[in-house]
Amino acid sequence: MKISLSVIADNRRFYKVFARLRPKLDGLLRELMQLGDETETVLVSLTDVREKNHLEIIPNRNGFFQVVVGASGCVSDEEILQHMLDSVGKAIALYKRDNPEAQLALSAVDRWEPLVLRG
Repeated sequence: MKISLSVIADNRRFYKVFARLRPKLDGLLRELMQLGDETETVLVSLTDVREKNHLEIIPNRNGFFQVVVGASGCVSDEEILQHMLDSVGKAIALYKRDNPEAQLALSAVDRWEPLVLRG
């Protein structure tokens, strides 16, 4: 399963922080690619124009599962990075709801969390 993590930023600072922090998730995203079908793609977009509790599933005609997750109010690097991890986990849980691979993917997110947040 491929996870694509992107940003929809209104605030330039939010975009820069996202761009700087995004590579910290590369190891996790590589591991997730080993799980499930290679043709499965989950698109996760963080945006600073929606509140932090906002999560919207976006219809996608190309067969991808796509969500937009609000991140307004996330200010520190640590908070944004944690929200990025949480958003990937939420997207996987929604996409793979009834699939046993979901537990493997969510376990990978849990296992990588301390590594990402420390490193």
